[in-house]
Amino acid sequence: MLKIRHNSNRYDDHVDYSVKLCKAVAQYNPFWIEEPICPEHVDGYRRIKEETGVIIAGGEHFYTHWPVQSFIDRNCLDFIQSDPVWCGGISKWLKICDLVREYPGVKGFPHITSPWPVVLHCDASQPEELCPVLEYNVEGGKDALAGYMERAKSGEMSMKMADSPGI
Repeated sequence: MLKIRHNSNRYDDHVDYSVKLCKAVAQYNPFWIEEPICPEHVDGYRRIKEETGVIIAGGEHFYTHWPVQSFIDRNCLDFIQSDPVWCGGISKWLKICDLVREYPGVKGFPHITSPWPVVLHCDASQPEELCPVLEYNVEGGKDALAGYMERAKSGEMSMKMADSPGI
């Protein structure tokens, strides 16, 4: 059981809790911990990363490339999850990918939201080394993406792109 020490600053409470939680789950080697605290708290992310060493993903609520720059300059995120719809459109998302390329070891992948196929096109436009993961949301996006997804005999899912232009 994790116990939280209550401080007067609620951000510190969340960071303390997240540090404890990340340390507790580290032994299970999670693929990543996604957005362990509010997305604006860069100092908190930095502390969680430094004190735990776990892989951290975040950024779906970054609405331009500026927060991305701040978080990766401070080595806070391993995966950038900018949403191509929320970050300012596909062009802005591509700019974020260009930025992420400048930081060895940092990966990107688009957060998935409606219209669902936008994510497929964004992800497919990038090399697998940069965007190795496709977020597949079964709540709402499953039907929209079902025609694009294929399951291999090994159980691994992959995507195929439409034969016609457009999203």
